[in-house]
Amino acid sequence: MNRIADTPPVTPGAPRASGTLTRCTRFTAVAILWAALAALPVTAADPLAAQLQRGLVEEEANRNPEAALKAYEEVVRQIDSQRQLAATAIFRTGEIYRKLGRTNEAVAQYRRILSEFRGEETLGNLSRQNLAVLGVHETAPARGREAELIEQEIRLAEQEIAAQEKMVKVGLAPTEKVTAARRELLQLQRQLVVAQGGAIPGTSPASAKEQALIQEEIKLAERELAQIQEKFKMGVATEDSLLGPRREVLKLQRQLLVAQGRGSEEAPPVAGARAESPEAGEIQRLRSLMQNSPDLLNAPVPANGNETPLQSAASKGELEVVRFLLQSGAERDAKGARTSPPIHFAAARGHKAIVDLFLTQGTPPDIKGAGGATPLHLAAGAGHRKVVERLLEAGADPNVVMSSDIQSDTFGLRLAAGTTPLRAAIVMEKPGIAELLLEAKGNGDAGAAPGGTPLETAVDLGEVGLVRRMLEGGAAKLPEARTELLLRAIGRGRLPMVEQLLQSGADPNGAPAFPALVRVLESGNSPEILRALLSAGARVDPLSAAGTTPLQILLARMGSSQRSGPAPDPEPAQKACLELLLKAKADTSRHFPDGAPMIQATPQLPPQTVSRLLEAGTPPDERLM
Repeated sequence: MNRIADTPPVTPGAPRASGTLTRCTRFTAVAILWAALAALPVTAADPLAAQLQRGLVEEEANRNPEAALKAYEEVVRQIDSQRQLAATAIFRTGEIYRKLGRTNEAVAQYRRILSEFRGEETLGNLSRQNLAVLGVHETAPARGREAELIEQEIRLAEQEIAAQEKMVKVGLAPTEKVTAARRELLQLQRQLVVAQGGAIPGTSPASAKEQALIQEEIKLAERELAQIQEKFKMGVATEDSLLGPRREVLKLQRQLLVAQGRGSEEAPPVAGARAESPEAGEIQRLRSLMQNSPDLLNAPVPANGNETPLQSAASKGELEVVRFLLQSGAERDAKGARTSPPIHFAAARGHKAIVDLFLTQGTPPDIKGAGGATPLHLAAGAGHRKVVERLLEAGADPNVVMSSDIQSDTFGLRLAAGTTPLRAAIVMEKPGIAELLLEAKGNGDAGAAPGGTPLETAVDLGEVGLVRRMLEGGAAKLPEARTELLLRAIGRGRLPMVEQLLQSGADPNGAPAFPALVRVLESGNSPEILRALLSAGARVDPLSAAGTTPLQILLARMGSSQRSGPAPDPEPAQKACLELLLKAKADTSRHFPDGAPMIQATPQLPPQTVSRLLEAGTPPDERLM
C-alpha cells in the first residue's frame, strides 16, 4: 500500500523545529513536486495532474489547507473510481473469454481481479466462483504470497500508527487520525486471517479471531462516531457528518452477526463455502431439470405465475439460485410471458444484491419491462432506497417516461402511463426516495401521467418540501404555470401548499378564466385559504364564468335549500368567509347576473346574515320585505 505522510500543520505559537533547515527541506520537497508535475501534460484528458497541482497551489501558495484538502481528496476519489471501472472491465473481459471457450485467458482475468483489486469484494467473489466452475482454484503458494504482502502492509500500518501517536502527543495531529489508522490496521488483520486459510468473507460462522477483530473495529468506529457527536454539540460539525459514521457502525455490527452465524449478508457464495442454505434444494431441482429438459431453463412456469425460473428466483431474493441459473445459461434479460426482465422482479422487492449482480453481468440500468417501466420505476415506487441508490450509481435515468399502465398484480404497484421514477416515488408517498431522485437531476416537469407531472402530483398530495425543492430547481418556471399549481392546491384545500406557491410567485388572483377567490368559494368554505389569498393582494370581486362574485357564490351557498321554513344558521366557516369578504370591501350592492338584488336573489338567507349585509352597506331598497 502506498502511503503519503501528512505534512504537520504549523500551529500558531508552536516551536518551529530546526528553523531554517526545516523550511529549506520543505521548500526543496515542494520544488521537486512542482518539477515533476510540470513534466506532466495537463490536458482535459489528464485531470488528475491538474487537480494535484491545484492542491499544491492552495497548500503552498495560497496557504489554504481546507481547499488543498478538498483537491487532494478529489484526486483520491477519482483514482478509486477509475480502479472500480478498471476492475469491472477486467471482469467483463474474463466473462467474454469464458463464453468464447478461451479458458486460459478467462482464468488470467479472474486471477488478476483477485490479485490486483482486493477491495472489490463482489467482483472478487464472482471471480473465485467462476474459477471454481472452471475447475481452477487459488493455489496455496498464491495465497501464501498474498499473506506475506498483507503482513508487510500491516507492519507499515503499525509504523504509521506509532508516528501518528507521536504527533498527537505534541499537538501536531488530531486523535481522529490515530483512530482511523487503527481501524485500517484491523481491516488488514482481518484480510490476513482470510489469506492464511481462515473464514471466507460472506460465509458463516467465521473464526473466533476474525470475530474478535470485527469487535475491536466496532469499538473504534463507535469512538469515531462519539468524537464527531461531540463536535456537533460544540457547533463545529454538521448533523449530516454523523450519517456516515453511524452507517459504518451498523455495517460492522451486521458483519459481526454474519461472522457469528446469526446474520445473512448479501454477498456471493465463494468456492469452498458450505452449501447449507435453503436455496440448495432449489439448485439441485434445477440441475435435474437441466439434465432432463434443458429447454425449460428459460420457459415460463404456469404454476408459478408464468414466471421463468430466473424471474422467480430474482423475485424471491434467492441470490445463489440466480447466480446458478446465470452460470448455467439462463437468458439474463429475457422478459418471458411477464414482459419484464428478471432485474425488475428483484428491484420491485428490494433485493439489492441481485440487482447488483445483474448490473455487474451487463444488464442495462434503464432496461424496460411491462408498461415501459424501468427497474428504477419499481424500486422508487416501492421505496427501496438501497436499490435506488445502486441503480442511480449505475446511470439509471430518473426521468424515463412509462408508455402504458402497470397494474398492482404485476409488481405490487399501480402506476399510470406517463409516470417517471420521480413521480412513482411521489404518488406512492415515498418522499425520501423522491428527494434522492431530485438530487440525481429528477425533473419535476417530466412526464404526462393522467394524474399530472411529478410537480403537480406533489401539489395534489400536499408534499410542500418536495414542491419547494422542485420549484427551486427550475420546475414550472413561468408565473402562469405556478398560478395553475395554485388553483390546483386551492381545489384540494391545501393551505400550506397555497402559502408555499404564493411565496414562489403564483398570482393570488389566479387566472383570468379561473379567479382564485372564485375557486375557493366553489370548492368549499376555507376561510384560511381565503385569508391567505386576500393577504397576498387578491381582488375581492372577480367574476366567475357565470358572472357571479365570490360574495354572491357564498350567499347562494348560505341560503336555505328549502323553499319554505326558516333557513338554518350558517356554518362557522361560512360566517368566517363572509366576514373576510366584507372586511375586504366586497361589493354588497352588485346585482346577480339575472338582475336580482343581492339579498332578494337568496331569499332564504338566515336573518343574522341579512342583518350583517345591511350593516355592511347593502342599500335599504334592496331589503327583503
